[in-house]
Amino acid sequence: AFVARQDTNFHLRKQGITYRSGTKLVHVQSDRFVSTDDASALPPQDYVFLTVKADALVDVSKAVLSLIDERTVVVSATNGIPPWYSYKQEETIGRYLHNSSPREEFLKHIPAAQIIGAIIERSVTREGANDVHHNSGTGYLIGEPDHRILPRTLQLKDILEQAGLSAKISDNIHRDIWLKLLGNIFVNPLSVLTEETIGKMLAVPEVRERARKMVNEALQIGLKLGVLAVDDFDLGALEQRCVGRLANHETSMLRDFKKGNQLELHRIVEVVIMFAELPGVDMQVPELRAVRAELLDKLAARAIR
Repeated sequence: AFVARQDTNFHLRKQGITYRSGTKLVHVQSDRFVSTDDASALPPQDYVFLTVKADALVDVSKAVLSLIDERTVVVSATNGIPPWYSYKQEETIGRYLHNSSPREEFLKHIPAAQIIGAIIERSVTREGANDVHHNSGTGYLIGEPDHRILPRTLQLKDILEQAGLSAKISDNIHRDIWLKLLGNIFVNPLSVLTEETIGKMLAVPEVRERARKMVNEALQIGLKLGVLAVDDFDLGALEQRCVGRLANHETSMLRDFKKGNQLELHRIVEVVIMFAELPGVDMQVPELRAVRAELLDKLAARAIR
């Protein structure tokens, strides 16, 4: 079952899904699934996958309440830092972040003990409402908020693999979400400012140096919070991946900018600035602040036009 916005829901119900991967083309007829724009029309589910942008998770948590009962597993799979991120992190983030309105609002609707964190390790773009293009990768990285491996974790892994996806279990999902965040910070914000593919953008020495500065600031915050260790991150490997197999890709943030959609600024950039300002963290992030200001100026100029 899909819970989709009105336009997407309309096309899913009328036309099904077209899925493209390389030379492979599959059409999934609409009688193979249920689609609705009203979650309350569906009964409680075994698994609920939250795949909206992280900025929308709090609002979505209210909308999907009817899908969840005491046995439902909620799989949170988004870019950026999710609102539940400090849950079960008393020795790291919890030492600094004592109150969080987004977290409390989210966990009011989504039972914290029923969440499994996930990172989507594949690139998929959508052309139109129901035309899905698979570019690379096949898998999920999944992990429990308390970093244990539970029977439900193994069961989810099996279900994903039976569906033809790959699935790995993380022994520290907080670390791995922050590592994914570093990759997003490296390419997403500056791609909007330059309006270039990843390879072309990083071919400009000044741009690459700004990207390195932002990543280093976010890295230092992760180290201070205790969600990362020094040896967890390899900037050289990230750069090689970006100028190699990702060189011709447009980032998701740039695609959103071109479409006039809201950018994932809050949970990718502003959340790191917020962590930097916490009492006890108290770190400077001048490059992240500068890039955020330039992005906001660019968005404001577009709105004026």
